[in-house]
Amino acid sequence: MRITRKGMEAGFLVSVIIVLTAFVLIAGTIFRFMSSAEDKQAETLCKDSIALRAATSLNVKETEFRVSPVLCKTLDKKISGSKEEVESQIAQKMARCWEIFGEGSYKTGAFDNTNLFAGGNKCFMCYTIAIDESSDFKRDSQGISGQEFQQYLRETTYDKKKQTYLDYFQFGGGPGYVVGLLSEEGIKPGRGYGIAFKAKAQDSEGGGDLLLGGGLSAGIGAIGFYTIGIGGSLLGGGAALAGIGAYSLISDLITDTKSNVDAIMLVDLSNEEISRAMNEKCEFVSDIGGK
Repeated sequence: MRITRKGMEAGFLVSVIIVLTAFVLIAGTIFRFMSSAEDKQAETLCKDSIALRAATSLNVKETEFRVSPVLCKTLDKKISGSKEEVESQIAQKMARCWEIFGEGSYKTGAFDNTNLFAGGNKCFMCYTIAIDESSDFKRDSQGISGQEFQQYLRETTYDKKKQTYLDYFQFGGGPGYVVGLLSEEGIKPGRGYGIAFKAKAQDSEGGGDLLLGGGLSAGIGAIGFYTIGIGGSLLGGGAALAGIGAYSLISDLITDTKSNVDAIMLVDLSNEEISRAMNEKCEFVSDIGGK
């Protein structure tokens, strides 16, 4: 029996419908599992679902379709300890988020469903972190500045990979960069922070401007921490162009499509300006629970 091209395309559509229908039917079960899963189980399921999307696709007329769903959950964490212990815990969560989403090694964005409509500013919030005060780090203590934490990532070895955190983000699997958006308070008890993964905007073979030894296009470095002052003003210490507003800076960092690389972002969710800009400029991918 001869199979025509139209017949093949119809068969493909039937396959897609079957896959999507099956996912709808099992979504409730997956959600119940994810709601009660331990953090490591949830992280593993998320990592495996992203890897499956990257490895499996259906092709029709040179168009690639990904039908495997993203099965990820935003994890809420509380941490405490000395300044050094808080830095270590945040850095480890940033590295874990980077590992879960492929370490920058996937050719196309982790959340793209088809290569025809790739791109955008898709992000996923891996963790929200609340810092509790301890005897060694109290609410009225001076916070960890962006520059201090940036230096920590540059100099501290990530034991799991035997390289510094910054080197892991840049060279662990593929090119990557780090962005920190903090308030004047810095990192300190009594505030909430988010660790987000931002997927590359385009096919990485399209030619990016990442300079592994230096920085990204438009003056964005391989690592950059920015301090947002009262009223949304940008304070000294950032690498942005002089005079640029905080909201515009955040918008540029998130919507920059010249750098076709993945990123890890640490953001101060307690700062209204930062939180608003993130929510408006990042196309946040919902977690399995609908967050």
